[in-house]
Amino acid sequence: MNNLNLIKVSTKILSARFLSILPWVVILIMFFPMSAQAAILDWSANAWAPTGGLTETYSVGGSNVIFAFEDLDGGLTTTADGSPGSPETNIFQTGGTGDTTLFIRTNFTDVFNDEITITIDFTHPGGVSDVSFSLFDMDAASPQWIDESIVTATNGTNTFDPSSIISSVSNQVIGTNTVRGTSSAGNTSANGNATFTFNQTGITQITIVYSNATGTSQPPNHNQWISLHDITFDVPPTVTKQFSPSTITAGGVSTLTIDLGNNDTTAATLSSSLVDNLPAGVTVASPANIGGTCPGTINAPVGGGTITYTNGSSIPAGGCSISVDIASTSIGTVINTIPANALQTDLGSNANAATDNLTVNFAAPAITKGFTTSPINIGGVSTLTLTLSNPNGTALTGAAITDTYPVQIINATPSNVVTTCGGTVTAIDGGPSVSLSGGAIPALGSCTITVEVTSSTAGTHTNTTSVVSTAQAPNSSTASDDLIVNAAPTVSKNFATDPIAYGATSVLTITLGNTNATAATLSAALIDTLPTAGNGDVVIAASPNIGGTCNSADVTAAAGGSTITYAAGASIPSGGCSITVDISSTSTGTHTNTISVGALQTDMGNNTVAANDDITVNPSVAPSVSKIFSPDPISVNGTSTLTITLGNTNGVAAILSADLVDTLPTNVVIENPANIGGTCPGTTNATIGGGTVTYTNGSLIPVGGCTITVDVTSSVAGNYTNTIPVGALQTDIGNNLVAASDNLTINITAPPTVAKSFSPNTINAGGTSQLTVTLGNTNASAITLTANMDDNLPAGVTATSLSGATTCPGTVDISTNTLVRYTNGSSIPGGGCIIVVNVTSSTLGVVTNTIIVGALQTNVGSNASTTSDNLTVNASGGSPSCPSGTTLVTLGTPRNADVVVAGNPFNPTQALGTILSLGSGTNDSNSARLVNSRPTMTLDLTDTVPQNGTIILSIARNNNGGNYDVDSSSDNVSFAGVINFSAGPNDISQQISYTAPSGGTRFVRFTRNGGSLWVDGAQYSQICEPVPQTDLSITKDDGSATYTPGGTATYTITVTNAGPSNANGASVNDILPRGVSFNGSVTCVANGTANCGTITTGNNGGDGTQDYFNAIGINVNAGVGNSAVYTVPVLFSPDMTDY
Repeated sequence: MNNLNLIKVSTKILSARFLSILPWVVILIMFFPMSAQAAILDWSANAWAPTGGLTETYSVGGSNVIFAFEDLDGGLTTTADGSPGSPETNIFQTGGTGDTTLFIRTNFTDVFNDEITITIDFTHPGGVSDVSFSLFDMDAASPQWIDESIVTATNGTNTFDPSSIISSVSNQVIGTNTVRGTSSAGNTSANGNATFTFNQTGITQITIVYSNATGTSQPPNHNQWISLHDITFDVPPTVTKQFSPSTITAGGVSTLTIDLGNNDTTAATLSSSLVDNLPAGVTVASPANIGGTCPGTINAPVGGGTITYTNGSSIPAGGCSISVDIASTSIGTVINTIPANALQTDLGSNANAATDNLTVNFAAPAITKGFTTSPINIGGVSTLTLTLSNPNGTALTGAAITDTYPVQIINATPSNVVTTCGGTVTAIDGGPSVSLSGGAIPALGSCTITVEVTSSTAGTHTNTTSVVSTAQAPNSSTASDDLIVNAAPTVSKNFATDPIAYGATSVLTITLGNTNATAATLSAALIDTLPTAGNGDVVIAASPNIGGTCNSADVTAAAGGSTITYAAGASIPSGGCSITVDISSTSTGTHTNTISVGALQTDMGNNTVAANDDITVNPSVAPSVSKIFSPDPISVNGTSTLTITLGNTNGVAAILSADLVDTLPTNVVIENPANIGGTCPGTTNATIGGGTVTYTNGSLIPVGGCTITVDVTSSVAGNYTNTIPVGALQTDIGNNLVAASDNLTINITAPPTVAKSFSPNTINAGGTSQLTVTLGNTNASAITLTANMDDNLPAGVTATSLSGATTCPGTVDISTNTLVRYTNGSSIPGGGCIIVVNVTSSTLGVVTNTIIVGALQTNVGSNASTTSDNLTVNASGGSPSCPSGTTLVTLGTPRNADVVVAGNPFNPTQALGTILSLGSGTNDSNSARLVNSRPTMTLDLTDTVPQNGTIILSIARNNNGGNYDVDSSSDNVSFAGVINFSAGPNDISQQISYTAPSGGTRFVRFTRNGGSLWVDGAQYSQICEPVPQTDLSITKDDGSATYTPGGTATYTITVTNAGPSNANGASVNDILPRGVSFNGSVTCVANGTANCGTITTGNNGGDGTQDYFNAIGINVNAGVGNSAVYTVPVLFSPDMTDY
């Protein structure tokens, strides 16, 4: 089968009419389209598939076209003299079109009896119309053959002839249905074409009978053929319909879809409106949701019973659809039909009716419910309404429902139950439910049940019904609603501070609770009356400080009053709010504050629980007084600040009822200026030079207390006690119960000291060293310079910058570069301070920097000793930095290096000038010289190096021709340090450095390679030695833990050194305590290699009256057994006031 339609050809044996002139007859059938708008069976797109087959089916115009050949005589041929087979599609017989045709060839063996019958069946519903086609090569070659074709059509009932036949040059029309050949046409010529047209409708079959016409004188002597060209026809429209879904419940919606089919190649135009009349009880739904693909006008009024596709609308090729939502409340199955011929178009009408069924079942009733009043207060009443609805067009009977409440809801008493549903309704007073049985719900209507309910439980209570059952319909769903029952408001209270001090304040917080979702409104003012007569008075504080989260504008609380009011009409928001007010009391004891039951009245009810809280007021507390001197101790004529603290822990200020007078100890007076201060708000009197401090009668001591500050001084050394006795502070709430005392020590002042050092103490020319000047002050308080302290730097040394390490707080002036000045008026704090200045020099050599005795002048004296330090400045590139942990040390007094002339033989007079000497110039007379006459001579410049020491020699040469090497044989190391001197007469200075791990004699060896070589002496000779590290310790022992006045004792002081380096120039300074004096001479025993240094004693240490001893210049070598032990005999004074 092909994808087009079947062709059927039959050959029928007729009476002998043909002459047997030719042995074969070929038939060519060609169909020419008559309308460009019709459906077309196009042979260019459809082939005759079965080779030698006689039937074929093609799909054209939405249905099948079936071809059948009837060939009873076997005249159809498939091969003959190279011509095409039959039937088949090819371009052998074109009829002048050059197009593909269905080619039919035959061999009429009996020309008078043979014929071929071709039937073309159209399976389209209702048949087709306007069929047109052409047969090609209808011609004759008399007497051999005459082509003849008889063409008819049928609609299944009647047979009719073509509406028109158009013949051509080589054929003629015979009667109303026959074409006969008249002359030869040629298979590619239009001369043999004949076109047949049927304008009738409902055509279901075309019949073509092809034969060799009567009148031929002999059978054909070769094949005879014709061809069939393309067939055109019109296909009438179709209509179908469908409900989706096909079953609905009453009141439900189904979509009705009407499909208009058009299998023609062009649109069909309605010549009359298509109307679909819906069955009774079925209407267009709201909304109608008109849709589909049909492009014309669709009318479907909501609630109407018709759907119309209007006259003049079109059905596009391929068809279209109309969709409309419909609804029905009529129970049962209905049939919706569009009859045959209801769809009338220019292409014909629908041959078949379109029908579909819609079934409408009972729909379940609906139920809704609601509480008319929600929320309600506890014990309030709300009306519950149940509404039963019927969506069906038929009344529902036997309606029943039970609504069982949640446990928090019951029927009111009386329940006042009412129904419009008929039947029996039950709602017992105070019962848990309402029910209906035997009720009726009207068609497309509703009925109600109402009952009054109540609740004593606050909260949101959800009530859900049972389903509604009826005799006809399915059960309904359930219905729910919430009844909100307001919770009564609550009230609580709390005193934040409890107990409180006498006259103090506490914050009273009143908390109003509201657990409901909406605000509660006060229907009367809430009044909290504070405790009063009989139990003491609690009152609103002088500053009420009304606050909290409730609307403060609605709160009234007057200072000194006894009531707190929250106004009527004020609200308590969901979640509650608070009121805060400060209260106070001077009534000692415990007071109870109560808000009674029902005092808080709101639209949501009243408080059911009282609010209580107690507050305790402590008795008044007597004021206190304390005092302190700061700083303590101070030097003679120094300043200390006396602070007197007056304490008041009560809630009210204390008022002095008499002057508070603090009498200072003898020799302690008010400083000038007095600098009276502190936080006490009253009047303080303190006369400069006087001995009393007075806080006057009537002055206040505020809550929390206050302070009085006054500066004092003394010109007499000693220990002084200042006391304010018990009862000296007299107030309206009592007097101080404890005395206030503090001691002030006045020390004798010690003069300042000064020391200095350079670090490093050796630099290269242009390098930097830090000069540190240490200003000592052993007094407890700062001392003040009364003149500039000047440190004049040595010639060639200049100050470059002040280091951040400086701790002295005054002004350091280095603007002249050659002078470091600490300016007049600057201070030296207790414990001393340092001045650190960066200095530099380009002047070679060793310089000494000295600050002389008396250069540091202060208000307590001047420095009693000179201080110095040396700074060594070497040539640039000379002294290198030593390794970590070592320091550069000059090897004693600058000295000559030994010169050894090596080589054998040699002539000293030619080789050697004078012995090298330090600092000598580069000249012949002071140089070791190698000359041309001894080309292999070497010269060794030697020195002795300590273990791990480094020898650093600076040499100079004159003239050219030499180099040097360093002997390393003693240390078993490799050292390459060859310098090749360049030519020229200029002096060149070189530095040679070499470290000898094992120590000993080392030399720098010079070898002459040509010319003359002078080697000058060492400019300096130094070594890098480990930095000395000492670990001095001192112990003191008196042999007993206790002594009595008038007794004696012996102190033993021991100085040792744990090393690793020896300690030289150490000192000991010991000041005896007050009341302790020497009881003999201080002696010392030196053990091992130690010495005791120089011992001195005196009696002006400490405050200027204490005994002391010094030992200076102590040397203690490192190691066990080396120590200096001092013995100090003392006597303890029998007078206790000396201590």
